Amino acid sequence: MTAFIHKVDLISYDLLAQGLNGEFSMHVLSTLFAKDFDLMIEYMEQMRVSKRLPFYYHFPRFKTAPEMEVKLVKNVTKEYQIILNFWRDNS
Repeated sequence: MTAFIHKVDLISYDLLAQGLNGEFSMHVLSTLFAKDFDLMIEYMEQMRVSKRLPFYYHFPRFKTAPEMEVKLVKNVTKEYQIILNFWRDNS
């Protein structure tokens, strides 16, 4: 799976996942508006200089996405990872 941020217009960005359900599938995981995007960049800068690990940035949930949590994590090897946690309805 590959995840990337695509600038949609002047005020919004989509976090996309390619290969989530198949090699060529594409899913919007989160939408970031300019304020959210700036906050994410600020968190990434804090992650870069912080000695406290792990360090998370939680993406806002996209309105039509399944119940899931999307977060950006800086791990002990100083890499950034996107972590997806899905929930399912057990009723």
